[in-house]
Amino acid sequence: MKISVIVTSYNYAQYLEATLQSVLSQTYSDWELIVVDDGSADHSVEIIQRFCEKDPRVFLYMHPDGKNHGLAASIQLGLEKASGEWVAFLESDDRFMPTSLEEKVAVIKNHPDAVLVYTNMKAVDAHGKVARKPYSERISRFWCQSPTQKEIKKVFRRQNMIPTFSVVAVKKEVLLGCRFQSPIPAFLDWYLWSQICHHPIYFIDKPLTEWLIHEGSYVGRVGNDFRRFLSFHVSLWENTEGPLRGFRKYYIYFCFFIKFLVLCRKKIIRIHFNRREIILFGKRFSW
Repeated sequence: MKISVIVTSYNYAQYLEATLQSVLSQTYSDWELIVVDDGSADHSVEIIQRFCEKDPRVFLYMHPDGKNHGLAASIQLGLEKASGEWVAFLESDDRFMPTSLEEKVAVIKNHPDAVLVYTNMKAVDAHGKVARKPYSERISRFWCQSPTQKEIKKVFRRQNMIPTFSVVAVKKEVLLGCRFQSPIPAFLDWYLWSQICHHPIYFIDKPLTEWLIHEGSYVGRVGNDFRRFLSFHVSLWENTEGPLRGFRKYYIYFCFFIKFLVLCRKKIIRIHFNRREIILFGKRFSW
């Protein structure tokens, strides 16, 4: 079974060689490596071209105009070029452990109903020190409880239980049916998984990917636009199946409004019944 590994590249030349080499070092050999360069201005393309010359299973693609189009467009281009029935992702600053593809393929073959398979990860910082350990432990605890499909869908609305693209293998035909217009581009992975989580998902509780956490990480470019966060969470609910679908966004709006009032209550409104006064935007009113 051929696995199409998709790497999207943008100005990560300092990490790219180790990333691509980790694919060539896999114990599983039936793969193709689709590298989409998204208009890099550094020497990323030269590195990719060297790997294309080294191994005929490595392919380089770029957008027709050679410009930067963003992660969603680059992944869609990679999917268009991929010939495998299954796609594995690897971000251009992460690395596969040697048995990463082999162990994913074993689960896929043992579970014909599988649509998405993912592994745990080892998060490290730029100095090689372990980071975000509680995150990986929380993921392990969740799957150790053998959650039902309903519980999986519920938790994916609250948090992303798949920490990075680099741990995932997913059926290509299912991914092609997803929407890629995430309200927050840096949360594209969460946006996609929320559309897939009603399908069977399998988890391998082994750190088969090294996830690099650094200041230039794509997920760090989120910003603090409250409206975009609200729109994103509404989209997560809209992506899930079930009754009352049309009313979910109003429920989310209500929850965000209550949360906003709770977080800002000291600045907006305070009620003191014993003193019979209300402080509204810093002004006192008595009754």
